[in-house]
Amino acid sequence: MENKARAVSYLEAKHIVLSELGLRPSEAHFLSHKLEGDHYVMDFCTDWVKYEAYVSAETGELLGLHHEPK
Repeated sequence: MENKARAVSYLEAKHIVLSELGLRPSEAHFLSHKLEGDHYVMDFCTDWVKYEAYVSAETGELLGLHHEPK
């Protein structure tokens, strides 16, 4: 099994998600994050919406985003 180094840190992944959504850091409350294989899973919310985002730890690409009213 090949061991690949992460090219994107959690903080970089967080910035990518916020930028994609047009949110300022002060508008989002991050509840949890974890590295699952080659991607980060981040749960966060704003005053009105709950999100679950998936970001590649290798490329920084936003792989998926689920959201629902809070």
